[in-house]
Amino acid sequence: PLKREPTVLDAMRHTTGMAPYYFIPQLADGRENPFIAEMAAVLGAPTAKDFAKMLADIPFVHQPGEYIDYAVSVDLAGYVIEVVTGMPLSEYFEKNIFGPLGMKSTCFTPKRTEDISNRRVKCYTANIEAWIADPAKYLSDDFEGERMRPARPDEDWVLLPPVFCSGGAGLMSTVDDYMKFGECLLMKGALPDGSGRRILQESSFMMMTKDHTSSICKNVPPTYAINGTGSDMEHKAFGIGVCVDKGSIGGGFFEWGGLTSAVWWADPRRELVAVCFTQLMNSFVYPFRTELKEIVEKYVPENLNSKL
Repeated sequence: PLKREPTVLDAMRHTTGMAPYYFIPQLADGRENPFIAEMAAVLGAPTAKDFAKMLADIPFVHQPGEYIDYAVSVDLAGYVIEVVTGMPLSEYFEKNIFGPLGMKSTCFTPKRTEDISNRRVKCYTANIEAWIADPAKYLSDDFEGERMRPARPDEDWVLLPPVFCSGGAGLMSTVDDYMKFGECLLMKGALPDGSGRRILQESSFMMMTKDHTSSICKNVPPTYAINGTGSDMEHKAFGIGVCVDKGSIGGGFFEWGGLTSAVWWADPRRELVAVCFTQLMNSFVYPFRTELKEIVEKYVPENLNSKL
């Protein structure tokens, strides 16, 4: 039995105790991941409400608040927003985030327009078998096999479930649009246009970028959650929807990675936002995110404005 009910905060920091994502077939203690057997049905749910009902039938694997399990809990938080606001998640995002920031090329995949679909970059998948066999050889100059290929329809993330608008996956965007979002968060929730308007209160931003897990959880954030970002996860923690430095009281460096090897981070010390989009699955194969971070840290001063 659960010692307590999971909270929305648990959902946003991946501490609900829910079973982790499908790419973790076995738990750390050797148990089989109960999410695997139900994955196809759950991710193919026609609505967020159906998705939530299906999740309720899957056993918890840990007590809430004790372990970080990178699960579909953030997806579930999207349904909570719909229930609380009485608005579809897509409309809520448009009204409160995309519209105010002028993110005209950002939408959920089920809501994509013909124009956005026509501008989408082709998705590729890595030769994962070759990488598993010998990662060093796969990345070497003398590798003679196929490193990547165009993704099949059953591998293309835009064509796959969820078919509903989820709180944890399924947005399409552009680098320009996402940079607007990143700049807004760098400014602690204020719109970059200097109007004084906000999409997030500063107190909420500070809570979002605070270490919420290292003092209560029995494990460190899993590396696959933000694969390839070049972070030493022993010194990282989860905030609310982002990865932060362990011990952060809020307002410091924060980051996240994406399924198709995309990455973004905000570094207040350098007054810098970095956004890098790619269309390569799986995100852990090529360490270009690590290389990108090393380049930025080498050539961009910590106080950018004072040294230009």
